[in-house]
Amino acid sequence: MLIVFFVLFFLSDYLMLFLKDDFEGIDLIFRIMAIVPFFVALGGVFGQLGLLALGDERDKMNFQRVYLIAGTFALISVFVSVPLFGATGAAVSLLMTEIVVCVLMVWFGRKVFKR
Repeated sequence: MLIVFFVLFFLSDYLMLFLKDDFEGIDLIFRIMAIVPFFVALGGVFGQLGLLALGDERDKMNFQRVYLIAGTFALISVFVSVPLFGATGAAVSLLMTEIVVCVLMVWFGRKVFKR
């Protein structure tokens, strides 16, 4: 994962040499998308390990609540950002949604890990 992050974030200009003109401007999208797995992994640890595996029924409801909030946020952000910014807006929307999931999982998961 670290190698993919490094390649997509720091070497995306060089990837453009291989992709040619058909993918012009995709280097910014590569950079945005390279950050997403970090938040997915951190949110997954707190969500699946913390809330689902170690939590009680209330924590499992919080897990569902996180994805309801994130799903609503994702729909709104996609409908706003894609018409304005196209594929870059979709990438930013995905990144923001995963940050929301991560922050909420950490917020609800911290109580489980303190027990």
